Amino acid sequence: MRKRITSLLLTLVMLLSLVPAMGVTALAASGDGTKGNPFVVTTYEDWKEKMELPGDKYIKLGADIDTSGENGGFGLGPTEFVSAIDRSYLDLNGKKLTLKKSIIDSGGEIQFIRLTAGELIISDSKGGGEIFGVNKVTMRYMRLIDVLDGAKLTLNSGKLHLEFNADAGAGNATIESSGTVEINGGTVATSCPGGWDERVPYVYNQDCALNSFGKAVINGGTFDGRVVLKAVAKAPGVADNVITGGDFKKSIYIRKDKTVTKDVPLNVSIRGGTYHYTPGYRMDGEVKATPHRKLCAENVTAW
Repeated sequence: MRKRITSLLLTLVMLLSLVPAMGVTALAASGDGTKGNPFVVTTYEDWKEKMELPGDKYIKLGADIDTSGENGGFGLGPTEFVSAIDRSYLDLNGKKLTLKKSIIDSGGEIQFIRLTAGELIISDSKGGGEIFGVNKVTMRYMRLIDVLDGAKLTLNSGKLHLEFNADAGAGNATIESSGTVEINGGTVATSCPGGWDERVPYVYNQDCALNSFGKAVINGGTFDGRVVLKAVAKAPGVADNVITGGDFKKSIYIRKDKTVTKDVPLNVSIRGGTYHYTPGYRMDGEVKATPHRKLCAENVTAW
């Protein structure tokens, strides 16, 4: 009887020792990165690895991913970020990807995702999916996605959201772009709990949902944060920045090239969209309903 009990106990110990190994295997990324069989990622490390692979690849979130608990609750390290290259198709798949930073040293990175080259195409096949950036760094600004010159970001659906502290440096941006941005749907948002909505009086240093120095094409989507488009002189009929739709909850600014000192055609064309007037207010204060205007194709304002 004693031998039988001992044998059963040894079997139980062996089975329990296999549980951690099986758990790790279950969390590993699956798929081969093709359209019909995308990489399914469930950890930050897997997602970062797949995003930085060369060539075209399809990536889908298989679970909520939260980096808030890393490094003792400080989130990602000071120099940590994702450098995306070539063409990446990212399906949020109804999941939430939380990216947090609390410390940035003098050599640290001010963005969570950098599009160095190629294109990042974001969609959300199930609805409710979100990339949520959290800037907890005092007196430093951050960007959720930084689009470099020559790269492109396309948002078809899903939410991009950057939250920052009231004591964070001004100039935060959910999307900062020197390249090309195309918004066809989804939501681009900023928030500053406990802070002022417009924290500085200067347009060049506003916290923005979208701050574009390059080309921006907005066909739809919701912008819950300022939108700033850089305008430069162009030949008549040429527009690099085109708005045909979208719901703009906050102000939209057109920054004229300061080297242009007279009335000249600018590379911005606004052909549609709904625009809400919202003066600055504290994010945690009372928000009153404000009037809005709808700009239709027959009511074109263009520069």
